[in-house]
Amino acid sequence: MTGEAKFSYLHDKGAEEIKDALKRATKYIDSCLNLISGRLGLDHDQVFFGRFAIPVMVRYMDKHQRPLDEKERDKMLFWFLQAGMWGRFSGSTETYIDQDLEALEGEDGGLNKLIEQLRLWHGGLGVEPGHFTGWSLGARFYPVLYLLTRMGEARDWGTGLPLKANLLGKMSRLEVHHIFPKAQLYKKKYGRAEVNALANYCFLTKDTNLFISDKLPEVYFAEIEAKHPGALASSGFRQIRCCGKSKITGISWKSGKPC
Repeated sequence: MTGEAKFSYLHDKGAEEIKDALKRATKYIDSCLNLISGRLGLDHDQVFFGRFAIPVMVRYMDKHQRPLDEKERDKMLFWFLQAGMWGRFSGSTETYIDQDLEALEGEDGGLNKLIEQLRLWHGGLGVEPGHFTGWSLGARFYPVLYLLTRMGEARDWGTGLPLKANLLGKMSRLEVHHIFPKAQLYKKKYGRAEVNALANYCFLTKDTNLFISDKLPEVYFAEIEAKHPGALASSGFRQIRCCGKSKITGISWKSGKPC
């Protein structure tokens, strides 16, 4: 209603004006959540990051009061993801919300200005492999890994079916799977940060996770590929030939690179 983050700006507003603004806010919050879930696949609270970007998105939609076209929608979602990945609102939340709300105002205000402001604040918007070296479910790029799984239509390694957070049945719920089993890595004296690195995560159903148990990838990858061809590839793993032997790797090797 006010274009400001602080509640102090509501002091001179009437009850009906606030009631109307709350109704509009609720409508556009629902729209934002539906966009994030449907377009990005972030359909669970545990992978919903950057939530303080929502007030800014709601303000943009309320100012225009019309359905967004595809270009606008994706540009807004791009900003949402970037804000979440770089922790835009992890510090002085109200200050940054106010800055972003201000970027929407005026003739030159809008999504382009919002994105440019974020780029200047962070110093760039490019994602690199090193950004996935974080560890634990609290890592900022954990939701990004989930997003890639959902948008890439990754398939469960045990059933071959597409992975969805709302799969029915107790044993069909999505779980985090350690590609290299924790027990095996701890035996080799790896630390927690390495064992729980994002690069060692993928998402599988509970049933498949229990079936794989503590098997090493060199054993169960071959079984999966035989039963469900393409299921590994759907999660970003590629089959290569190295020294005359077929191997599966998460890294694309260039021809001629030593084994």
